[in-house]
Parts: sequence; structure tokens; C-alpha cells
Amino acid sequence: MYDITFYPKSIDEYPCWFKDDCDEFGDKELCNTACPLFFQFFHLVNLANIPIPLQYPRNLKLEPGKDANEHKFLKEIQSDITNWVQEGNNLYLFSEYPGNGKTTWAIKLMLSYFYNIMDHNGDKCRGLFINVEQFLLETKKSITDRNQRLKEMEKLIPSVDLVIWDDFGNRSLSEYDFSLLYTYINERLNNGKSNIYTSNRIDDELARNVGWRVTDRVLNTSDVLEFINPSQRRPARERGRK
Repeated sequence: MYDITFYPKSIDEYPCWFKDDCDEFGDKELCNTACPLFFQFFHLVNLANIPIPLQYPRNLKLEPGKDANEHKFLKEIQSDITNWVQEGNNLYLFSEYPGNGKTTWAIKLMLSYFYNIMDHNGDKCRGLFINVEQFLLETKKSITDRNQRLKEMEKLIPSVDLVIWDDFGNRSLSEYDFSLLYTYINERLNNGKSNIYTSNRIDDELARNVGWRVTDRVLNTSDVLEFINPSQRRPARERGRK
């Protein structure tokens, strides 16, 4: 069974997403990790493998800058995210620049979907965040060094509601990588499941890395948005001044 790798014993071990809006936050008797809201959202974000710093909306703030129209379009999707996902829509977010919000926006949309569907969800996995390069590396390693959690996750890829394919097509694929990636993406599209791709490659550059078959399948089934802002990442020393 695909499951989380740990569960915190107290709220002090893992900041709660709902502390600013919950009347019971801080109550020694009522505020604990047995809270249904905390339990369900913890499972959603951690089964999805969203990096912990990116699980919190306060860490996902972006300046629209030159990408104001793209941000407006994405906010419209976000406002109707449940229908967007359940209708099997797809997004391809790309830019020649790193660090300008592609992954951030992808996760913002996934978190919004999780907020909407978490009621009575229990511990069911509804989405996956997959860094493509890391995932392909881990699948190769698991051939000899069996990773049971990875195997269980792979079984879910064709059927979960939403998958983020992060850093898609940023490096050239081997025949093995191509076959694996195409199989998963093609199966999800055939099943009417939603995908969000983030990439620094498009058209010919993308095709050189992943082949025209994958490129055509992905781009022709997705709304394609280009971000032109430069990187919004701040150096660690600058972040530490706040």
C-alpha cells in the first residue's frame, strides 16, 4: 500500500495549514494531529510528495511583472480548479528562465484542488508531484535496489486526479526513459486525467530531448503558457534578513 513515510505526534512538529482561520488552533484539548482537517490535508500533500516548504501558500507568493496576463489566466483556472481537474484539462508552463514561478504556480493549483476535495477524503492519494529527472533516476535504481514505495506510487500514476511533471524535457531521454515516460503520459491522457508540465524547453528543443512523439502528445493536449519574467528566486542570505 502506498502510504506516508511518517505522521507527526503534535502540531509543534509540523505547522498547521489552517492556524490562521481555525478557532480551535492552540487549544490544548482540541488542537492536535487527530484533527480531521490536519489529518486529511497532511496525507494529500505528503502522498503527493510536495516538498515541505512548498506545501504552504504563504511561501508561494509571486510578482506578476511581465507575466501579468499569464497569472490572470492561471488565477481563472484556480478559481474553478475542481472542474478544471475533473474535466481532464492540461497545462504546459515553460520559460527559458529558471525560477520565475512555473513550479510555484503548478503547486498553487494542486494545493487549491486539495483544499476543495479534502472533505471526507481520508488518506486517499489524489495527486502526485513528480520531478521527472529524479523519478526516472529512481526507477532505474529500483531495478536492482527495490523501492517498494516507488513501486506503489507508480501504480497510482495512471489514475490519480492530477500529476505535476516538474522539469519536463529539460534533459535528453534514453530509450528506456522515453518508453516509460510516454507510457505514463499517454495512459493518463487516455484516461482523461489532468497534467501540469513545467519546463525550460519547447517545440524543437523539447523534441530533441524527449522525441516528437512525446512532444506532440503533450503540447497538442495542453494550454501552453510562456513565462518571460527573469528569476524571482532570492539568495539565501537575502531571505534570511526578513
